[in-house]
This record gives sequence, C-alpha cells and structure tokens, in this order.
Amino acid sequence: MIRYNTVTTRMFISLRDEVDYVENYVNLQRCRYGDSVIFRTHISSILLEIQVLRFLLQPIVENSIMHGFLGKKSHGSLRIRGLQKKDKMVITITDNGCGIPSEELRRIMAGERRKSYHGGGFGLRNIDERIKLAFGESYGLRVRSKYGIGTQVSIFLPLDERGELP
Repeated sequence: MIRYNTVTTRMFISLRDEVDYVENYVNLQRCRYGDSVIFRTHISSILLEIQVLRFLLQPIVENSIMHGFLGKKSHGSLRIRGLQKKDKMVITITDNGCGIPSEELRRIMAGERRKSYHGGGFGLRNIDERIKLAFGESYGLRVRSKYGIGTQVSIFLPLDERGELP
C-alpha cells in the first residue's frame, strides 16, 4: 500500500492493480474494526487489464467503511462489480450502509462543504471531476442512495472499439 501511494506516480494503472489496492485497504480496515465488513468483487477478467485512473475506487470504499458503516450493528457489505455496456465500462460499488440523505448528497456532488460533516466530503466530487477532465462530461459518477438502506456509486468510463480506454 505504501508503494502504491508513494512510488507509483503514473496517472493510469490496471483495474486489477486498483482492485488489489482496495482489497489491501479493506483488509487493513478489518484489522482495525474486525471482520465486520463483507467484501466481494465481480469484474469481467477482460476489464481487469484495462488502464484506469489511480485512486478511482479506494475513496468510495473508504466512504462506505468510515461513514456508511459507522454505528452499524450488523455486518457491512461492500460489493464491486465491473462490466462492459456497449462502449462504456461501468464499475458499481454498492454498500448496505446508512445511506446519504438526499440534501447531503446534493451538497457533496456540488462541492459544497458543511462544517458539521466529518471528513470534508471531497472524495466523490474529486473522482467525478478527474473522470470528466480525462474523458469528457458524458462520463463520471452517478450516486444513488437511500437513507437507512445503502448507497450505490456507479463509475462510467469510455471504451474504444478494442474495449480499452481511449
């Protein structure tokens, strides 16, 4: 994890490396919180070799663990799915956390900061902006959340005719 954070300076890495980093992050959090997080991935093996932006998944997973599962009595469940839909790669991170109230989600995605919000709320907005800068306004994040039920973050990235990021 330290090497990934400090030595790797590339903007793009394989989705496989990004998922490995997230798995290491979740395992580290399990050391801290015990086995309270169930983590699963289901990503097409073809997509795992595609180069994606670094730190695409980890901030979303961190939000689920640090905010979504805060105070949860039962196990937190995190699932990452990746698939190709025509000319797009869609990566979906779903949790069964506490969810985000709709007004708070609007503020986060608009880049507004609330003083009472712990952590700043910049991770989702940052990922969305980096994707849009790299690939255009048609791509980025879509966040759906139901307060008390959970959150689903979908990442949309372009694929060219070879099934790779352009």
